[in-house]
Amino acid sequence: MNMVSIIILLGLVLLPLLAALVLRSNGAVAFMSVCLGSILASTVASDVSDFVTGFTPINGGAVTDWTRVALVVLPLLIGILVTRKSVSTSRQIINFIPAFAAGLLLALFVIPVLPTAMKQLVTDNSYWDTINNLETIVLLGGAAASYTLFMLSRSHHKDDEKGHK
Repeated sequence: MNMVSIIILLGLVLLPLLAALVLRSNGAVAFMSVCLGSILASTVASDVSDFVTGFTPINGGAVTDWTRVALVVLPLLIGILVTRKSVSTSRQIINFIPAFAAGLLLALFVIPVLPTAMKQLVTDNSYWDTINNLETIVLLGGAAASYTLFMLSRSHHKDDEKGHK
């Protein structure tokens, strides 16, 4: 087993989780941001890469691959930064589940759009096979946990509004 592939997988899975926990960012927003990034990567990547290729002498295929990766990752980074300090310490346990699901989903969406050699390196790994087999559980569990966190946040804000009247 190649250590580089394990490091890439661990980095993708742990980035949203650690960022959400350290920055106290909303894991549900992180999960939904990864979903948005996947949609962007599948729908607008060719247009964006055509635009970028006009400014760089780099091979068009490489630009398209890295554009897809950027389109998946950028909404996540923005979501984490925008929601920093939005989760109270008492809700960090609830926040852990969607943040972890966001990391797993990030790996599931980024690995297939990596350049061919890097993708092959990671997909020839038994850990990738395990994560890939859990795709349905990650999507459904992450969506349910995100929805729950959103509802808990909403009810928390309603309680605050009642106290101010």
